Amino acid sequence: MRPAVRICATAALAVMAVLSAARAQGAPEAPAAPATAAKPDPVGCEPPQDGRAGLLADDALDALLARLPQCQDRADWLAAVGHLLNRARRHGEAADVIERALLLDPGHKGARVDYAVALAGSGDTLAARALLADILAEPDVPAGLRAVLLHQRSTLEPLLVGGWHLSGWVGLRLGHDSNLFGAPDIDSLTLTLGGQLVELALDDSYLARPGSYRQVEAALALLYITPEGARWQAGLSLRDRSVPSAPEADGRYGEALLEYGAPLPGDSGLRGYAGVAAAALRSGLTDYTTRTLNLGLEPVWAAGCETRIGLEVQSRDYSSNPVLSGRYSGITYGRFCDTDSGKGRAPGQTLWSARLGRDRPVQSERPGGAQRQAAVRWATSQPHALLQPGVAGHWLLDTELAAQHDDNGYSPILDSGRSRTIKRLAARLEFRRPVLAWPGGYLEPAIGVDYVNQRSNIPLFGLTNWGPYATLRARW
Repeated sequence: MRPAVRICATAALAVMAVLSAARAQGAPEAPAAPATAAKPDPVGCEPPQDGRAGLLADDALDALLARLPQCQDRADWLAAVGHLLNRARRHGEAADVIERALLLDPGHKGARVDYAVALAGSGDTLAARALLADILAEPDVPAGLRAVLLHQRSTLEPLLVGGWHLSGWVGLRLGHDSNLFGAPDIDSLTLTLGGQLVELALDDSYLARPGSYRQVEAALALLYITPEGARWQAGLSLRDRSVPSAPEADGRYGEALLEYGAPLPGDSGLRGYAGVAAAALRSGLTDYTTRTLNLGLEPVWAAGCETRIGLEVQSRDYSSNPVLSGRYSGITYGRFCDTDSGKGRAPGQTLWSARLGRDRPVQSERPGGAQRQAAVRWATSQPHALLQPGVAGHWLLDTELAAQHDDNGYSPILDSGRSRTIKRLAARLEFRRPVLAWPGGYLEPAIGVDYVNQRSNIPLFGLTNWGPYATLRARW
């Protein structure tokens, strides 16, 4: 069997398993079409006694299809035969039969899910996914069917789109920052020298300096999903920032990652994942490189959500100032949920994540020694249609709160050797809306505002920066 056909067949069987599970939970069948209820049943047009979970040999299915001329006005018979054709992987014939059933009874939920099966098995995976999304968007979907479809969506989607998949975007961003260099915006600093407090005047580099910037951004993602549901993911993102008024603030950032995830053996419902990543920042102010290893599990705790619990190990190297380099290790938690689209509205997404760990210095001379670090993040993307029905576009709100505490005093001349504490709040609000589409991609302008506020018990490490931006992205 060719890979593409194998993937489609696996997808069809997965959807079928979901439908069977929903029926086992008591999801009701849609009523028969009123137009056919009053007619006498033609001989031989009772739905197959094997039931919708049955599996018939090809000759038995051929015998059923031979009755099509006299049974083509029976929606229940057509739906049952279409289901059996799907089970036999005769998806093209199934699609034709189920289409006839839906013409007679458009509200037949079981036939609609089976039609998605037939479309997936015939290679039309995009239409299959769209049909499943339409079913979930209806408020009258039987509770059992909705619960199972939502619970299995993270499994169904990969199977429906198995194989190789490439996506990405490139964009140009124009913006203005109130603090281009991340300066503490202070003109003096109190030092402890010889047991005395001394006020030291600072040069202008410690003052916030506003300015505009131009940034070119690009990202590329490659995904391969095996017929068994294992996933290989690779990604690359690049950013080139230019500040005409202050070239020393120019910078380039790049990140690459590779990850593998697969179901664990047995019936635990758990998936495992492992990944590596590398990132580098180069600018006139710093030269910073990280290398990361992630390892963890993906338990299924809630319908429509993906959860991750893992371990993270990271090297953090400052080539521009090696004494600041460290080795981080900690635990991570993440949860990504698709908002149920209900009432036909476009669905949104929400992310929660948390990190807790410790950064140990490479050199014992590092100011402050080891650092205890924690961060929590909440981000959500919701359709503008929630505010104005029928209007396209999405709102993004992304917030992160991070905290750091040094084990030792940072420096004997700063607040008499006080241990440094830093708290940082970062937020972004953005509105984006597609304006032009073409086969496989679309153009998406966006406007937004960034905000960063960092507070420390040592004033030298406090800062505030905010600024609006506009960007134009081409996505595919």
